[in-house]
Amino acid sequence: MSVKAKIQQDRAKLKLAELRQKIDAIDKQILTLLQKRIRLALRANPIKEKAELAVRDFSREAAILENKMHEAARKNLPALEIKAIFQKIIGVCRRAQMSARKSPTVGKRPRFGATKATKATKATKATKATKTEK
Repeated sequence: MSVKAKIQQDRAKLKLAELRQKIDAIDKQILTLLQKRIRLALRANPIKEKAELAVRDFSREAAILENKMHEAARKNLPALEIKAIFQKIIGVCRRAQMSARKSPTVGKRPRFGATKATKATKATKATKATKTEK
């Protein structure tokens, strides 16, 4: 590889690193916004329960998806892919609400998103703690 090609390659790597850093910052913002959205959905849950409303509101979901597809088209984004992303987001929020409704513990809600691995880790720690006490 020539010296000139090596310099061009190094410059490209620096530019890519800079762009990737910006992408990572945006991804972090997206996660923060998703967290806020889930929290708002959970705040809506007791209101729905008190009014005896279902967790899922099909007409609201359809309106959101339709709106996001139009927004995506106006911004020259792939509307169907954006719709799929919002379907996932809505599903996550819905499952958080359903999880909160099924909680047998009054006043304490289970951490939404706990995986089987997390539960298994907690069980393992509890078992080790019990063995240590003996």
